[in-house]
Amino acid sequence: KEGISGKKSDNIPVFDEFVPEGEKTSLNTIEYEYSSFYKRMRSQVYNSWTPQLHQLSPQQLARRTFQTKMLLKINPQGEIIGIKVDAPSGEVVLDEIAFLTFKKVRVFPNPPKELFNGKQYLYLTWILELSNQ
Repeated sequence: KEGISGKKSDNIPVFDEFVPEGEKTSLNTIEYEYSSFYKRMRSQVYNSWTPQLHQLSPQQLARRTFQTKMLLKINPQGEIIGIKVDAPSGEVVLDEIAFLTFKKVRVFPNPPKELFNGKQYLYLTWILELSNQ
């Protein structure tokens, strides 16, 4: 059988094996309530993080996948008032870049007040992953 791309694939299941044949196929999806805010956040982080990665040498990146787990404290105005490397990647320069990324972002504009649920601060975990694969 062929996959969606029209090519045979041993690794990717063929889509039509999972969908019963019928007159039409319908998907029932509900957009996550705060997805637009999270998409804006991801965009800000990506735009800050990516240019800084040029500081890394190919030798630093060649060996594996790196993950830096960050903890963020955000106030109702969206200002990042606390940044912590919670789980380092094993590459000090990459962890510093992760820290500086959020320092540069500084604020996530217009956070939905419902996210705070009556609390003073929003605490977020963010994992920055870099893979050479």
